[in-house]
Parts: sequence; C-alpha cells; structure tokens
Amino acid sequence: MPLSTDALLLLDRIEALEMRSLAWGFTSGSLTEDETLELLGGGLPAEDALEELLEAHVVSEHASLSGGRRYRSRFAEAVRLITANRQLFANKPWQGAPRLVADFRVDRRRRRFPRRDRRPDEILAVSGVTIAPTPVRRAIWNSLTGQAGMRLAAFQERATVRLSQRVEDGGGSEPIIGEEDVLLMLVLCSHSHDSIVGAA
Repeated sequence: MPLSTDALLLLDRIEALEMRSLAWGFTSGSLTEDETLELLGGGLPAEDALEELLEAHVVSEHASLSGGRRYRSRFAEAVRLITANRQLFANKPWQGAPRLVADFRVDRRRRRFPRRDRRPDEILAVSGVTIAPTPVRRAIWNSLTGQAGMRLAAFQERATVRLSQRVEDGGGSEPIIGEEDVLLMLVLCSHSHDSIVGAA
C-alpha cells in the first residue's frame, strides 16, 4: 500500500528523532503517542498518518510499563534486534552468551523515490523497434503498461531497452537472456509502479 505524503513525512521525522539515540548506541528508545503525533503538529491529520504507518507495519506499537502506548520505527526496531543478537552454545543460558555485535554505526538518510515521468507510449515511440519488434511483444507491452495514468522511471526504461537488445543479439558474451526474462522484467515494472506510484 503506498504511503501518503503526511505518513512519509511523519516516518522521516520519527526516524530522524530516533537517530539521536541510535547514534550513541542506545537502541531501546521509543516515543509516546503524544510525542509521535506532535512531530506532525498533532490533530486528526497526524493521527491518520500514524494509523497509516501502523497498518503498513513501518512503525510498531508497544505497551509501556505505565500502561500507555509507545512507538518505534521498523528501522529502529531492526537495529535493536540485530544488536541484541547473542552467540548461543548448547546447555548454556542465553543471558550470559556473548553479543554478536560488539559495536555499530548507523546511517540514515531521507527517502528518495525515482521520478516516474515517462509514459509507456513515449518509450515505445523512441525504442519500440527494440522493445516490441513483433506483434506479440507489442501486445504484451501494451497489456502490461496500458493502465491509465501509468508512468515509468528512467531506470526502468533503460533496463527494458538493454534487456530487449540482449534478446535480439543473442546475449553477446554474457549469458543469453530469453524472451521470458524480458516479460518478467516488464511484469516487475508494472508491479513496482503499483506499489510505489502513490509515494513518488
């Protein structure tokens, strides 16, 4: 499910706040509900954004000892779990086992999404001889990219053209790419559009 602009903004702000603790090696931090909502100014839009993040499982909800709810991003939870790993030995209690991660450094950057501004008919007009030289391939292309309003990113266009060229020339010195590989790539383009277009 694509995340809304507000949800992505809230997620970025949660992770940026968590990084203050993670950068110092403290992995057990979490935010109260009020702290989380305040990152987006509070109110109904912030509540909706938080609910969206919970439904997408990119933020997890935990019960606090005081009975309230606390929140942690999937990123921070992954760091916590990875750094808590221990080396287990038979017949030895896990509490005394040595940690597998002695030290760590974390880097987090704001999410970026490729610009999806290439219409399938524009791509076909420029590279149709390579992508869809036969009626069957053209029909497949039209079927996979015929969704109303569909846009592809430049990297998807380059990959499609490159794989199509390798089909035509037999693969050159690299392993031969078959027609089914091109079809798979086109399907991936189609599905990746469905999953990300709302967040671009």
